[in-house]
Amino acid sequence: MRILYTVVCMALWSCQLQEPSRQQSLTEDLEEQALKSQLHGMSVVLIKSGKVIYNHNYGFAQPKQPITNHTKFRIASISKLITSVALMQLVEKNMVDLDEDISEYLGWKLFNPKYPQTSITLRLLLSHQSSIRDGIGYSTFLHEMHQKQLDLQDLFTASGPYYTSDMFADESPGTSFSYSNAAWGIVATVIEIQTRVTFDKYCRQNIFDPMGIAASYNVNDIALEHLSPLYRFEDDQWTTQVDDYQVDPRPQLMYPEYYPGKNGSIYAPQGGLRCSAMDLSKLALMFMNKGQYRGYSILQMKSIKMMSTPQWKYDGSNGDTWN
Repeated sequence: MRILYTVVCMALWSCQLQEPSRQQSLTEDLEEQALKSQLHGMSVVLIKSGKVIYNHNYGFAQPKQPITNHTKFRIASISKLITSVALMQLVEKNMVDLDEDISEYLGWKLFNPKYPQTSITLRLLLSHQSSIRDGIGYSTFLHEMHQKQLDLQDLFTASGPYYTSDMFADESPGTSFSYSNAAWGIVATVIEIQTRVTFDKYCRQNIFDPMGIAASYNVNDIALEHLSPLYRFEDDQWTTQVDDYQVDPRPQLMYPEYYPGKNGSIYAPQGGLRCSAMDLSKLALMFMNKGQYRGYSILQMKSIKMMSTPQWKYDGSNGDTWN
């Protein structure tokens, strides 16, 4: 299936592109590829030597609404990187320990039932080695958690109404890699517990506002005219998948009974950040500038080094490589 909108943020090392003729040639090449791939729109940003040297928007976010530098896309699993930045800020403040049993923060026991004595830690969650899987119950939990005001325990404890046995792997935590979206709801919940503010608000106050980024994990913060739906090509037509709020109402993420730490999954920390390509480039620049941006220290260099250090290596049998 073909995705309608593509958000691109990349590094460019050739100074030749600073020449207007080179930029025009690139623009023509990009638009030619967009036509071949039947893209309705794209947003491209190129970075060199710590500066944005080129950006180009093409096509439409919605009917009669051109994509601009202000257009926000749901950037899917790139969202996990910003969730990690938020958590590493707490590590720097000694508010969390990456190797502590996650149950110490949650206030209830979270463990793989097959290995009840083996701790699940934040480090294992971040590196997809926690043994947590996106089981059958996870999909139903995501679909119903707003309407039914669900607690994270409803998904991860054996007595919970959404728990299914396939939420945990047969392998012990820390011994095998398998990509998990469900694990990131736990990370966001810990951030809420330790800061006593909702996950979206923490990210806005400590990452986005200092960096001048107009992004949010709360879709209600984004003006409709700046929001692009995502589409797939199905049955010979483009069909909206998410964020078509011209048709459907936006969800009320903060339901009346919610409190920070109840269920960070409601903000989709695994994939729900709405962000423009230009704002995404600011995050790239922050990492390139050793954690600094606009005079603010977003991360310490030791955190960036830790985040870029491999936490798992495939030995032929210790994980799922999808190959």
